[in-house]
Amino acid sequence: MGKKEGLKSFLNLVVFGVISAPLGLWFEIRNNLKYGVPLTYVLLSDNIYQDVSRYSPMQRIFGFYGFPIEDYYINLGSDGTQDYNIFITLIKTALFGEENYRDDFTMSITGYILLLLFLAVIAVTVAGLVYTVITIRKRDSFWEDIAMAIMGITQIISIVMFALKYPHICSINFRFTMLLALCGTVFFARISEIKLKGSNKDLITKITRILAVALFVMAILFYTILWTYVKGEVTVVDVTW
Repeated sequence: MGKKEGLKSFLNLVVFGVISAPLGLWFEIRNNLKYGVPLTYVLLSDNIYQDVSRYSPMQRIFGFYGFPIEDYYINLGSDGTQDYNIFITLIKTALFGEENYRDDFTMSITGYILLLLFLAVIAVTVAGLVYTVITIRKRDSFWEDIAMAIMGITQIISIVMFALKYPHICSINFRFTMLLALCGTVFFARISEIKLKGSNKDLITKITRILAVALFVMAILFYTILWTYVKGEVTVVDVTW
């Protein structure tokens, strides 16, 4: 990217900020001026089932646990268990929100397959990020890749800090970091640039395409079944921690 193109891109960002900032922040600014509400105010929950403050920051970040077939929907505490790891909870909420469908066999099976495909997509995306970093100096899209990487890192740091500052399960939701979907799409597609030697040079491209189509089809199937899903009775247990 030359100086003219770089300046043009910067000016485009300035114009975008001038338009989008008032649209996104007017309500917060209005409440701050009229009622003195801090711009970054978040209402703390007094729901004991949501509270995960008893877990240390190390557990919240590095305390990984598995995805058994009966436990891949979100655990909000009312059933006696809680999801406290930030990254595991982000994965669950990215697919299923804060709902669980454990009482339906079809939903459970399709959801579990969807989860496995999503984990495979995440693995390929991370590989695409590593590949981009390794080859970034050779790229014409150097500044675009830098911007995408910064945005992704900023999003991860932001959600981790937010989740630690407000230690509730509802604070760890993928909806707070939707820009990761954009970053992930770019780096997932980037891995298809790798060409193998011989007759299988496009093998990686084919695998990523199959994986993307499979995830799309399974997502359509899952959410189509969701239309007919009738949620069973939820039994709330007493707090045991």
